[in-house]
Amino acid sequence: MTGMNSVLLMEACYLRCVTASLQPGLRRADVLPTNRTGQSRPIYEPGAIRPVIEELLLDDGARAAAREELEAFAPVPGAARRVADVAYQMLGVMAG
Repeated sequence: MTGMNSVLLMEACYLRCVTASLQPGLRRADVLPTNRTGQSRPIYEPGAIRPVIEELLLDDGARAAAREELEAFAPVPGAARRVADVAYQMLGVMAG
């Protein structure tokens, strides 16, 4: 999967898809967590787009290495419950 910087790229990583984040000319910090942790492949230079995409599409070794990085990427159990609990607490504070 390719994209710039979105939740869809993170979802692709959770689904174990080889993922590239196209951000040529990025002028500030990259905020996509999967780029920092190695689960998605950031591309910051315009000239690197084609070679990296070709590598991820055509090089079995590169795809295998990318998938190996993705194996360790898993949601933390109970995260959705904790987010819901915080939301309920906030609603209780605002209503009370």
